[in-house]
Amino acid sequence: MGYTHYWEFKGKVAPKDLKDGEKKFAKAAELIRKAYKKVTEMGIKIAGGMGDGEPRMSDYAIVFNGKGDDSYETFAIRANDGEWNFCKTARKPYDLLVCVSLLAFKEVFGDDFSYTSDGITREDYENRESNEYWKKIGFVPEGPGVEWQRAYEVWDEVKAA
Repeated sequence: MGYTHYWEFKGKVAPKDLKDGEKKFAKAAELIRKAYKKVTEMGIKIAGGMGDGEPRMSDYAIVFNGKGDDSYETFAIRANDGEWNFCKTARKPYDLLVCVSLLAFKEVFGDDFSYTSDGITREDYENRESNEYWKKIGFVPEGPGVEWQRAYEVWDEVKAA
């Protein structure tokens, strides 16, 4: 087990099969490329899926990992892949770009895309039922978890650019 993010497209269909799916995927990819630039400027090293080489950030596939010792599991979303998916990041530095990527897909695909995380997201924190659950188990979150807080900061900058 490890720190994990989960996602799927509505009805577990491929993004390309949703209304304007290919255009939306390309738009999400554009946002993720901007986030990639921002994250690498922060000193976080992003590599290809196996932790070396270059990440793939095309209009049809987003595939990356951390670099070297900062790699863990590959984050991959493809326009023709409609399965439920997940990525364990072990809270390695590349987790920041994973979170921002999920935010980008949610922004572009709206209700046709859903994600959850082992971390506390802004949506979790603002959801009354979720807060009631946390209180029941004796934990009261004061806001999004540190991983997600950083992701929202980067996301807000990417959207503003």
